[in-house]
Amino acid sequence: MTTAAMEHKRTEVENRAVKADSGKQPLAHVDAVGPVCEDLRNEIHVSKKLKTEHGKGTPLVATGASKMSKQASLRFMDLLQLQRACCTHTLTRKQTTQEAKMSMDRLYLDLQNVLYEIRHYESKIAECEELETQYQKVNLIPESELNATSQDAAHVLDPHLIMLKRLNFELMERKRLVDEQKALEKELERVEAESLKELQELENMDKELSTALKATEPLQKRLNLTNTASRGKSETSALLPEPLFVLYKHAVGFSKTYENEISIDLSGDFQLAAMMKSDSSSSNVEEASDKPLAGLKKSRSMDDMDVDQEQQGQDSSKVHTDRSATYYSRHPLNVVLTIHAAGGSEEKMATLTFSYLTNLQIVVVAPDFTSPLSNIPSKLLTTGLFPSDIGQESPNPANTFLGSETDPFRFDANTANGYAFVWAQILCGLDYPSPMGTLRYYMSKLPGMIRNRIEALRDLKTQLDAQATGSGNLSWNLVDANHPSGLLYEVTSKGNTDEVFQLEVILPPASSTTKAQVTTKENPSS
Repeated sequence: MTTAAMEHKRTEVENRAVKADSGKQPLAHVDAVGPVCEDLRNEIHVSKKLKTEHGKGTPLVATGASKMSKQASLRFMDLLQLQRACCTHTLTRKQTTQEAKMSMDRLYLDLQNVLYEIRHYESKIAECEELETQYQKVNLIPESELNATSQDAAHVLDPHLIMLKRLNFELMERKRLVDEQKALEKELERVEAESLKELQELENMDKELSTALKATEPLQKRLNLTNTASRGKSETSALLPEPLFVLYKHAVGFSKTYENEISIDLSGDFQLAAMMKSDSSSSNVEEASDKPLAGLKKSRSMDDMDVDQEQQGQDSSKVHTDRSATYYSRHPLNVVLTIHAAGGSEEKMATLTFSYLTNLQIVVVAPDFTSPLSNIPSKLLTTGLFPSDIGQESPNPANTFLGSETDPFRFDANTANGYAFVWAQILCGLDYPSPMGTLRYYMSKLPGMIRNRIEALRDLKTQLDAQATGSGNLSWNLVDANHPSGLLYEVTSKGNTDEVFQLEVILPPASSTTKAQVTTKENPSS
């Protein structure tokens, strides 16, 4: 590259530097570099020219180049001095730049903090705008009503201020309602205190009335009044189990509608019933629901069927024997219905004692004559009152699953001390599967059917006495409960001469007034 080209290149670089530094303050040490370099260039040029003119072998002193060399050295020292000034200036500028950068960083950090706060406020504003608050669910007063109640609200146009006024109005209304509630609560406390005081007075009055009623019991007996006795029975009836309670209430209602048809009484251990009632009231609902089966062991499960067959047979008979004593557990209270003679007479013809077997959950009936008929068992009073209902089977289908496969449960009327008639279950409100009628039907028909049966049994006694069946006890065997004419019995008796008498007795249905039919069978001893 030629000298002219190098010079041109240097000029361009300087021009670009001048353009880049335009508007900036000039630097003295930078400006001084140019003249020093120019002087150094000239001196080197002069020194080179002198050496060329005097030749190579001429000493430097003779040529004057030595002097020029010293001047060039001074110029180099100036350059070094300018370099040191440039380095010093550069360090100063770097430090200043670093300080400015740090200041810029601080400002940038402040800017980012401000921007973060702006974004945070914007997000919070958006959340507040989207937030569903409780006041939005409150049924606030409409603006039209608010403007009508307040003149100041009518001149407000800002929706925010209108909402605040509506909220304030709601707050004031609620405070007013709370004050009214507190006042009403105080009034309620006052009324409750007065009611409690009056209740205590009524309890004291009740005691006084009870004392007065006891004093009138002799007079009630002389006037044949039963007010006190009926009230006592009604209070005691609360101790009855639910089926007998249903029977008692319906029987009382029937006796009030049809006077002198029946009379109702309660019998049994009242103290034990009261203890059972209190225990039942204190127990929870689950214990109460499981209580009717208390003491009853469940039928054998599938695991029990995997035991050895021989051991199974021995254990099953023993377990059935042990459990049979609990099958016929009964409630300590009974309901006794007394059937009176027809025509409103006070003559008592028969009694029906209803008992509730708590484990079997059925009601049994024990009939009895008020005036016994010789050789006529009392069970004939109620057997077959309705077709095919002889009371020898449990009407509760669940009882068929008691016992075991080898020794299943069989209802025994003698052990139960009563007969499990289907009509008795209906009277007591036990809804077991049955093709028979309703409670109203049985309660209205029962007294008349019992009277018809008693008349038939009295006629039967007359016929048996006429047959000279002897003075021995009669053995009654039910042969056919579905006989077209009624109940077919085979009656056997042994006379004083060891002669055996056999009779066929057809007891007519209780719904009819037909007389009993007695037929003499062939004497088996002849």
